[in-house]
Amino acid sequence: MVKGNSFTLWNLEKGHYYKFIVFAFKESNGKKIVITSSKSIYIATAGGKAGNYKGVKVKKKKLTLKLGEVAKIKAKAVKPDGRKVSIHRKLNYESSNTDIVRVANNGKLIGVSRGTCLVYVYAQNGKIKPVIVTVK
Repeated sequence: MVKGNSFTLWNLEKGHYYKFIVFAFKESNGKKIVITSSKSIYIATAGGKAGNYKGVKVKKKKLTLKLGEVAKIKAKAVKPDGRKVSIHRKLNYESSNTDIVRVANNGKLIGVSRGTCLVYVYAQNGKIKPVIVTVK
């Protein structure tokens, strides 16, 4: 059930992973049409041996590239203490402005045009860390 910006789920098993995707709809001619969706996230419920990442750690919080230069973001997900994390998805990368910086699934960046934008690095459970990228 969704109320405002939170939701409640019932009958979930302890220590299991669940996949969540949020969809935004609009109505058109009495039909619901999906206009966008979130990234999928994988969350482990409490009470078992399964755990969620505590966060994302990046080596550099700011990067400067020349036009056309290629670089790679070095990052890793921070594991929880004493719990196992089942890997459903590797770290993902997303540019806030692909006209300035394009980023591949493995964290490789290429400076496309001059400017500054953010590249987000996020773990499977939605933990996120921004990296400021400037292209000169």
